[in-house]
Amino acid sequence: MGKKEFFMKNTIKLKAIHRIAAILRIAGIIALAAVIGLSMTACGDPDPNPNPSPSPNPNPNPNPNPNPSPSPSPDPASGKLTITNFGSTFSTANWVFGIGSEDELTLVFASAPPGNDRLLEGVKVSGSTITLNVYYMDRSSQTFEPYTGTVTIPSGRLRIQELNIFKSDGRDGFVSEHRNSASVIITNGNATISFSTQMQEYVYEDD
Repeated sequence: MGKKEFFMKNTIKLKAIHRIAAILRIAGIIALAAVIGLSMTACGDPDPNPNPSPSPNPNPNPNPNPNPSPSPSPDPASGKLTITNFGSTFSTANWVFGIGSEDELTLVFASAPPGNDRLLEGVKVSGSTITLNVYYMDRSSQTFEPYTGTVTIPSGRLRIQELNIFKSDGRDGFVSEHRNSASVIITNGNATISFSTQMQEYVYEDD
């Protein structure tokens, strides 16, 4: 094999690795928290019907939530991330949520804290602003709690994702992702982002 062919094949492999790593970073908090859920399931009561007959599935790719309920009211215990000036970037048919990190602190921006399924619930796109509740992951209990602290999220570490489904781990239903182009300061759990000036679209490289 010539040097040129060797270099090209290894470049393709590195791009694929980069793509996989980027996806895993988005869903990392979900994978970590899921370990607890799986452990609890393993310790539960045995299934009284371990071999049920499978039901026919007329739709091999069903929408996991075809008729989701409206987003719940803002959580009075949590801080708020308000997104303004997003124009026509988001479709009114879709949902938005976010993830932010700074050192050991992981924040999620959603309509509710992730439940036992560890999926993030988005907020329906409507009007000219979007308000997301702010939660942090308590690493000792592996639960998500309302966040009211103060922190600076570095450039590129706050991600706002648009999805075409209500709940997701950041991969299913993916439409677009935007990241902060400058640091975002969250004070007492609250921050406002001017989307057109503080966020920029992030495009994943093809495998």
